[in-house]
Amino acid sequence: MERFIWSIAARYVVPKRGPTKGRANLSSAFIYAISALSVDLNSKPHPRHANIVGWPTDRKEARLCAEKLADDATLVLAPGAVTVSAVEMAQDRLRERVSSAALFALLLIGGVLLFVSL
Repeated sequence: MERFIWSIAARYVVPKRGPTKGRANLSSAFIYAISALSVDLNSKPHPRHANIVGWPTDRKEARLCAEKLADDATLVLAPGAVTVSAVEMAQDRLRERVSSAALFALLLIGGVLLFVSL
């Protein structure tokens, strides 16, 4: 799993932001425990990506939320160079297609259920 996570970073983060230094592992339960915050599963740039949303606009409150998350997070430093094979790239494209198809199916089912309930 570690190699898979770092290969995602090599494909999606490094080309846009430069070398990855590390990541924070954090359970979504800790995010939901802070009243203002929630998790947005937006699948961009990768199907496993999520954003933390609902940050307070006040800088002091936002910093307090960030410090609470940091207390519960585990820092994982990036390994040396991560190479990505053609097989991993193909698997990633397949995952993207599957997640898009699943999202489409859920939206379609939701639309049908809404129509039937009217």
